[in-house]
Amino acid sequence: MRNFIDSVTVKKDSIPLRNPFRVSKRAANTADVVNVAIISSGKEKGFGSAAPVKYVTGETVESVVSTIESRSSFLSGMECGESLSPFLIKADELFADSPAAKTAMQMAVMDLWAKENKINLLSYFGSKSAQIESDITLSITSPHEASRIAKEAASDGFRIFKIKTGGPDGVEADMERIRAVANAVPNCKLRIDANQAYEAEEAVDFVKRASSEFDKLLELIEQPVDKADWEALKYVRSRSHVPIFADECAQSPDDVRKLIERECVDGINIKLMKSGIPEALKIVSICSKAGASLMLGCMLESRLSLTAAVYLAAGTGAFSYFDLDAYRLTAPEAQQQGGFIDKGPILTVDTSNFGWGWN
Repeated sequence: MRNFIDSVTVKKDSIPLRNPFRVSKRAANTADVVNVAIISSGKEKGFGSAAPVKYVTGETVESVVSTIESRSSFLSGMECGESLSPFLIKADELFADSPAAKTAMQMAVMDLWAKENKINLLSYFGSKSAQIESDITLSITSPHEASRIAKEAASDGFRIFKIKTGGPDGVEADMERIRAVANAVPNCKLRIDANQAYEAEEAVDFVKRASSEFDKLLELIEQPVDKADWEALKYVRSRSHVPIFADECAQSPDDVRKLIERECVDGINIKLMKSGIPEALKIVSICSKAGASLMLGCMLESRLSLTAAVYLAAGTGAFSYFDLDAYRLTAPEAQQQGGFIDKGPILTVDTSNFGWGWN
């Protein structure tokens, strides 16, 4: 018996965080997400989730809910077990101006399709591996608090720390925060993320200071300048021996192609909420052909949407850096289970269920 898509439900959720999360562009105490369920005539459910960030894609929780509710009717009556291509192509057309909403819909459609066909979605991405090691992010906070959080994470096995910079107290405070982590966890690896905080010359000075003091620990510096100022990004990269990665300015495959052609970056941080799932795979292909490094990152997301990123990361085997720590940033009492198994920084895909392993 063939099953057809019967209905779509949309629900907002606010997930409390373990610690306040501050970056140069915003502060948050909750991960605000939109969860989607696509339900078949056979009562099977496909799940997806969006984590919109206004300063990145222009979306809010309210806009994502409105967009999905007003545009999801195209799914009505479509057969669940058919090829994924018609679903994904139509979703790309209808949600082109709302990438987080598009990603949630893509996730839910893929989950339902895989459950109908009894497929675990790791195989969809290639099954190159079933396990990755994530870093953990430390937001803008005091050196004392950064040291405390780093020690706590290290006791659970984390050895790679992504440190947010660009706080209101200036570069010296940023350096103190990095120094506190380096002292708290000797022999760790450091990744610095400025979230567009610096002007070009300020960024160059910061890179020189950071690379001079933390050279043996420092892996990369992410988005040091405004996302619209590609010339500044190129300027910083040309004066840095530390790899420079793009995040906010690298949202679409076309963005990435141009950033690489103009020699603005050494690597790209892909986030599903910026692009969508098929588009992320296109970016992987572009970077792989060009020899650009790849990170797979996340927003403040639910475990459900993080699952899709973990499956893509492990399945493709294309990434050198993983910043998929949203499961750890949520408060212990709010943490969910499903999709993957986490033991400290080690994330292992749960292949015992179909779809995203989410029920």
